[in-house]
Amino acid sequence: MENFFGSLIFFIPAILNGMIFYCVPLILVIIDSSGNMKRLISVKVIPQIAKFEELLISVLAILIAAFLYDYSNYEFKGITIINNFIGKYEGIILLIVVLLSVVLMNILSHKFEHDFESDKKSSLRLLGSIFALCNLIVIRIITNNSSYDSVLICYICIILGRFISFDINLKAFLETLKGIGKDFVMFPIMSIYIFGIMLISNYNGVDIFAENLILQFIRAYAGTLMGLHVARKINREMGILK
Repeated sequence: MENFFGSLIFFIPAILNGMIFYCVPLILVIIDSSGNMKRLISVKVIPQIAKFEELLISVLAILIAAFLYDYSNYEFKGITIINNFIGKYEGIILLIVVLLSVVLMNILSHKFEHDFESDKKSSLRLLGSIFALCNLIVIRIITNNSSYDSVLICYICIILGRFISFDINLKAFLETLKGIGKDFVMFPIMSIYIFGIMLISNYNGVDIFAENLILQFIRAYAGTLMGLHVARKINREMGILK
């Protein structure tokens, strides 16, 4: 499996697209002298970008955790002692993977200074988990890598557990669906965006369906977040939008 840091150049298209994604509204504000565009973008556009960032963070954290789990299985494949240890304590290792993804989500969300209400953040992370699960299913099918089976089952159970709990009632279930439904339009938008980034990043002929597919997904998400973060700092320094 190729070194994640060995081809940083593949981050560049994603970073640039992330910056463009955030900077286009800023440019519109600058060229509009009436101030109407500033109010519109502040109220309508920037909050949607923040939601998009939160979804990116959720998916990225889960994919990184899944990659580390898969990498440990791959890297230590020929070492019997470690293989036996992983096989014996697979449940604990998966729990650690899940906790790692949650911690990473919180760190990145804090870094981006998101201030969503708890219900909104919960629904966004649930939607992000569903999207990450879809990514993992695609990766599992294309690469035919059985290492992801345990991670897939684990996250499927977590997502189902979010919908179905011991004290579940129809009202709570419908509220959960309603929370996801409000932002579900981002699902196809993110799918097209990420796949486009991956195609652009592989302009040199690298097989997009290669064994390192999960790394390509991670680069696309991480690069986009880097670009959004840089654009956010530019906005803050210039004081264009609060």
